Amino acid sequence: MRSHWKRSTYRRLKPGLLAYVCLALLSSCSTPVEPIPEGLFGAWEWVRAEGGIAGVTITPESEGFTMALRITPPDRIELSRNGEVEVATRFELLPASGTDFPFPARLRYDEPVLGQEEQELRLSDGALALTDPCCDGFTYFWLARLE
Repeated sequence: MRSHWKRSTYRRLKPGLLAYVCLALLSSCSTPVEPIPEGLFGAWEWVRAEGGIAGVTITPESEGFTMALRITPPDRIELSRNGEVEVATRFELLPASGTDFPFPARLRYDEPVLGQEEQELRLSDGALALTDPCCDGFTYFWLARLE
Protein backbone atom coordinates (compact mmCIF):
# COMPACT_ATOMS: atom_id res chain seq x y z
CA MET A 1 0.00 0.00 0.00
CA ARG A 2 2.79 2.36 0.84
CA SER A 3 4.49 2.04 -2.59
CA HIS A 4 1.13 2.74 -4.28
CA TRP A 5 0.84 6.01 -2.32
CA LYS A 6 4.30 7.11 -3.45
CA ARG A 7 3.57 6.34 -7.09
CA SER A 8 0.22 8.16 -7.11
CA THR A 9 1.71 11.17 -5.30
CA TYR A 10 4.59 11.25 -7.79
CA ARG A 11 2.13 11.09 -10.70
CA ARG A 12 0.21 14.06 -9.28
CA LEU A 13 3.35 16.13 -8.68
CA LYS A 14 5.00 15.27 -12.00
CA PRO A 15 2.80 17.52 -14.25
CA GLY A 16 3.14 20.45 -11.83
CA LEU A 17 6.90 20.06 -11.69
CA LEU A 18 7.08 19.81 -15.47
CA ALA A 19 5.00 23.00 -15.84
CA TYR A 20 7.25 24.83 -13.37
CA VAL A 21 10.42 23.79 -15.22
CA CYS A 22 8.93 24.83 -18.59
CA LEU A 23 7.87 28.21 -17.20
CA ALA A 24 11.34 28.81 -15.77
CA LEU A 25 12.97 27.95 -19.09
CA LEU A 26 10.60 30.14 -21.12
CA SER A 27 11.08 33.14 -18.87
CA SER A 28 14.86 32.87 -19.20
CA CYS A 29 14.57 32.96 -23.02
CA SER A 30 12.72 36.28 -23.22
CA THR A 31 14.34 39.34 -24.78
CA PRO A 32 16.19 41.35 -22.15
CA VAL A 33 14.78 44.79 -21.49
CA GLU A 34 17.19 47.66 -22.00
CA PRO A 35 16.32 51.16 -20.87
CA ILE A 36 15.77 53.59 -23.73
CA PRO A 37 18.46 56.28 -23.73
CA GLU A 38 16.99 59.68 -22.86
CA GLY A 39 18.90 61.21 -25.80
CA LEU A 40 16.69 59.29 -28.23
CA PHE A 41 13.57 61.24 -27.24
CA GLY A 42 12.84 64.45 -29.08
CA ALA A 43 12.60 65.79 -32.62
CA TRP A 44 15.01 64.75 -35.38
CA GLU A 45 15.55 66.26 -38.82
CA TRP A 46 16.68 64.08 -41.74
CA VAL A 47 19.94 65.26 -43.31
CA ARG A 48 20.90 62.42 -45.68
CA ALA A 49 20.72 58.72 -46.44
CA GLU A 50 23.52 56.57 -47.81
CA GLY A 51 23.41 53.13 -49.37
CA GLY A 52 21.05 51.28 -51.63
CA ILE A 53 22.20 48.77 -54.21
CA ALA A 54 23.99 51.56 -56.14
CA GLY A 55 25.67 53.03 -53.05
CA VAL A 56 24.18 56.50 -53.46
CA THR A 57 23.71 59.45 -51.14
CA ILE A 58 20.34 61.18 -51.09
CA THR A 59 19.44 64.40 -49.31
CA PRO A 60 16.31 66.51 -48.83
CA GLU A 61 17.55 68.73 -51.67
CA SER A 62 18.15 65.86 -54.11
CA GLU A 63 14.81 64.21 -53.30
CA GLY A 64 12.65 67.32 -53.05
CA PHE A 65 11.15 66.56 -49.62
CA THR A 66 12.01 66.85 -45.94
CA MET A 67 11.50 64.27 -43.21
CA ALA A 68 11.33 64.53 -39.45
CA LEU A 69 11.04 62.05 -36.61
CA ARG A 70 9.40 62.74 -33.29
CA ILE A 71 10.19 60.17 -30.62
CA THR A 72 8.28 60.50 -27.35
CA PRO A 73 8.27 58.53 -24.10
CA PRO A 74 7.64 55.83 -23.42
CA ASP A 75 7.58 54.20 -26.87
CA ARG A 76 6.05 56.36 -29.63
CA ILE A 77 7.64 57.31 -32.95
CA GLU A 78 6.18 59.52 -35.64
CA LEU A 79 7.59 60.07 -39.15
CA SER A 80 6.58 63.21 -41.06
CA ARG A 81 7.27 64.03 -44.70
CA ASN A 82 7.06 67.72 -45.67
CA GLY A 83 5.35 68.37 -42.34
CA GLU A 84 2.59 65.76 -42.85
CA VAL A 85 2.51 62.73 -40.53
CA GLU A 86 3.17 59.63 -42.60
CA VAL A 87 3.47 57.01 -39.81
CA ALA A 88 2.71 57.12 -36.11
CA THR A 89 3.40 53.89 -34.24
CA ARG A 90 5.04 52.28 -31.23
CA PHE A 91 8.56 50.93 -31.02
CA GLU A 92 10.66 48.78 -28.74
CA LEU A 93 14.39 48.88 -28.20
CA LEU A 94 16.14 45.56 -28.78
CA PRO A 95 19.51 45.61 -27.01
CA ALA A 96 22.81 44.80 -28.65
CA SER A 97 23.47 41.07 -28.41
CA GLY A 98 25.77 38.26 -29.44
CA THR A 99 29.51 37.78 -29.30
CA ASP A 100 30.61 35.77 -32.34
CA PHE A 101 28.34 37.70 -34.69
CA PRO A 102 27.17 40.71 -32.69
CA PHE A 103 23.93 42.53 -33.41
CA PRO A 104 23.80 46.25 -32.63
CA ALA A 105 20.89 47.76 -30.73
CA ARG A 106 17.76 47.95 -32.90
CA LEU A 107 14.40 49.66 -32.95
CA ARG A 108 11.48 47.37 -33.82
CA TYR A 109 8.29 49.11 -34.95
CA ASP A 110 4.66 48.00 -34.70
CA GLU A 111 4.10 49.48 -38.18
CA PRO A 112 6.89 49.95 -40.75
CA VAL A 113 8.88 53.19 -40.59
CA LEU A 114 10.81 54.15 -43.73
CA GLY A 115 9.55 50.86 -45.19
CA GLN A 116 11.18 48.78 -42.45
CA GLU A 117 9.87 46.88 -39.44
CA GLU A 118 13.23 47.09 -37.69
CA GLN A 119 16.37 49.24 -37.97
CA GLU A 120 19.77 49.31 -36.32
CA LEU A 121 20.23 52.26 -34.01
CA ARG A 122 23.28 54.45 -33.41
CA LEU A 123 22.96 57.50 -31.21
CA SER A 124 25.68 60.00 -30.30
CA ASP A 125 25.87 63.69 -29.38
CA GLY A 126 22.78 65.00 -31.15
CA ALA A 127 23.10 62.63 -34.12
CA LEU A 128 20.96 59.59 -34.88
CA ALA A 129 21.57 56.92 -37.53
CA LEU A 130 18.97 54.30 -38.46
CA THR A 131 20.19 51.49 -40.72
CA ASP A 132 17.96 49.17 -42.73
CA PRO A 133 18.53 45.48 -41.97
CA CYS A 134 19.17 44.52 -45.59
CA CYS A 135 22.58 44.67 -47.28
CA ASP A 136 21.25 46.93 -50.05
CA GLY A 137 19.28 49.15 -47.67
CA PHE A 138 20.04 52.67 -46.51
CA THR A 139 21.43 54.33 -43.43
CA TYR A 140 19.38 57.42 -42.58
CA PHE A 141 21.19 60.22 -40.73
CA TRP A 142 19.26 62.62 -38.48
CA LEU A 143 20.22 65.67 -36.40
CA ALA A 144 18.48 66.74 -33.21
CA ARG A 145 16.10 69.62 -33.90
CA LEU A 146 15.44 72.30 -31.32
CA GLU A 147 11.80 73.09 -30.70
